[in-house]
Amino acid sequence: MRRWADDSHSSPNGKMYHMSIFDENKTDQIQAVWCTDTRLLVNLVDGRQISVPLWKFPWLSEATPSQRAKVEIGHFGIHWPELNKNIPLDGVVPVETPA
Repeated sequence: MRRWADDSHSSPNGKMYHMSIFDENKTDQIQAVWCTDTRLLVNLVDGRQISVPLWKFPWLSEATPSQRAKVEIGHFGIHWPELNKNIPLDGVVPVETPA
């Protein structure tokens, strides 16, 4: 797993990505990402673990285990370079709405 901390909206290979802005003061920071055969799992730095069924991301469900394992975590979300696909942080972290 690689991480990049570039404030621009590009990955290490120079491709541009349009993702939501990440508020660094929030606790919704990704610590680890991995996939099982059926689920995408995301650990956040505050200790929460988010589990999402792979069928919600057909392109990830159809990928090989090797392709799913090559994942990068950035300020803006999760990126699979071999698949050229992204999931923004707000795509996996539940958004809390004010009461």
